[in-house]
Amino acid sequence: MSALRVLLMRHRRFAALLLALALCLKALVPMGYMLDATGATLTMRICDGQTVKTVQLAIPGKKADPDTTRAQEASHCPYTALGMGGLPGADPLLLAAAIAFILLLGFAPLVSPALRPIPFVSPPLRGPPALAL
Repeated sequence: MSALRVLLMRHRRFAALLLALALCLKALVPMGYMLDATGATLTMRICDGQTVKTVQLAIPGKKADPDTTRAQEASHCPYTALGMGGLPGADPLLLAAAIAFILLLGFAPLVSPALRPIPFVSPPLRGPPALAL
């Protein structure tokens, strides 16, 4: 793990580019499309929330293992929970009001406090006498 961290710290632009590519790829692939590689087939499951449609492509040069064959999928889509993060958590009107408040607060004038002289910023030039009673 530390070797990966050192590599990413040395090549920050490459790490930022890799992160940007991952986010762009996520933006290009719709939410319901999921890839699944099992044995000699590449399976793409298309979930619309209620049903699952499956498209299988055979990978040339690979032999199917009997251990990796899966049972037919259930009637529900296993990836529907991934879309829950995209659901809004608040009413759109309330969310728009909150964003407008934040934007207006950013343009509000800033009132700085009046500066007063502080009497004892530094210690006195001389200390007390050594033999003070």
